[in-house]
Order: sequence, then C-alpha cells, then structure tokens
Amino acid sequence: MSGPKPQPAEPRFHQKYMADPNSVCWLWTEALFSENGYGAFYRKRREKIGAHRFAWILANGPIPDGMEVCHKCDVPSCVNPAHLFLGSAFDNAADKVAKDRQSKGSRHGMAILTELNIPDIRSDNRSLPEIARDYGVTLYAIWRVKHRKTWKHV
Repeated sequence: MSGPKPQPAEPRFHQKYMADPNSVCWLWTEALFSENGYGAFYRKRREKIGAHRFAWILANGPIPDGMEVCHKCDVPSCVNPAHLFLGSAFDNAADKVAKDRQSKGSRHGMAILTELNIPDIRSDNRSLPEIARDYGVTLYAIWRVKHRKTWKHV
C-alpha cells in the first residue's frame, strides 16, 4: 500500500521560500546543500536540484548545457528569478572577483601565511630561500608576496 500521491513540484516549490521585504530576495526556508547556503529542492523523489536552478527553470525554461545559474544579489539561498542570470563558469568566477567575494588571504583554505606575516616578509632583506624556509612555503610564494602578485589586500 502506497502513501498519498506527492504534490506537483511547482506548488511545493512556492511553499518553501519567503520574501525578504528589505532585499526583495526570496529566501529558501528548507534544506540547504551542506554549508554553501544554496537551497536544495527535490523535484521528484530522489531527484535533487539547486533551488535557484529550479526557480530559473520555472521562470525561463531549461538551463542550456554548460551554463550556470548565477545570483545578481549574491545571496545563495535566494530563489527570486529576477535576481538570477545565466553565465558560464568563467562568467560566474569573474562576477565573484568583480564583487570581491572570492576567498583570499588567510580565509583561503590552502593558505599557510597570514595577513600578519605579509608586512614582515615584504620588509625582510634576507634571501628568498631563507625567508621561504622560515615560513614553510616555496621560494615562489615569497617572491609573489614581495612583488605584490599575491596578498594585494594587505
């Protein structure tokens, strides 16, 4: 014996967000994909999709292959179609950089140095290999710090 027939996807979707009167974002109130803040929606049983992607599909139709659904508002849980646009992975990354939203400095998951190290490294007159050894990084990493190719925000 099976349970009640599931409600169609579109009406269920519209029950799972709430409009924020300040930002006009439609904030997803249900499950999220891990810690990234993007809404997760089950179109069908066991068919999970990003809530913002489903919002795009409802408003605009299918997402072309190779395209991402990006946020103008930079709120991962927003599903307001007016806040969404299509772009390539490159477009999405460029948008993130233009808005200064990329992880940098010690917030970057692979960082060994910290913002506190950078002024000391830049003023250190020893050889690059000596400095690199002291900080446990490559000579190239030190060269990039000294030539302001990295850690530009410090």
